[in-house]
Amino acid sequence: MSKRLALFPNQEAAIQTLKALTEQGFAPGEITVIGKNREHTRRIEMETSVHADELMDIAQTLEQEPSHGAYIVGSMGATAGSSSSGLGAFPAVGAVRYEDMDAGTTMERALDGFGLDKPQHEACSQAIQAGAIAVIVETDEDASDVGGGLGRLDKVEAVFRSHGAQQIV
Repeated sequence: MSKRLALFPNQEAAIQTLKALTEQGFAPGEITVIGKNREHTRRIEMETSVHADELMDIAQTLEQEPSHGAYIVGSMGATAGSSSSGLGAFPAVGAVRYEDMDAGTTMERALDGFGLDKPQHEACSQAIQAGAIAVIVETDEDASDVGGGLGRLDKVEAVFRSHGAQQIV
């Protein structure tokens, strides 16, 4: 499987890109759209047959999910689900999950589920938070599948370029 990602400055550019991709024969299931929030994706979903994910909603879900792992509680560590009620124990109010301390922001972690490689992840993180729309096309095609001709991902890149992609990764 191979994928191409492009960042677009606004919904209009993303919508025109999605329409061109479907005209080229790409199915909605091969396309992923990521926006900052519902305000950034609502029109895209209304005008195309492609679902758009809201990064802030995913981040909020991550923040609310029950945690598993070690905690730092005061100056004493306790594992999730264990009791720390012995003498000198600190209450678990405001405990911080140890494994999350170096995990980066929740918004950046929300991108992890999209299977992006490092350059794609880095390009998306700040751009989406600033209001850009990410369009990702994933195909079964490998670079070796195309031989000397134009492959599907070459077509994707051409569509991205012709519709004003700010960045293609």
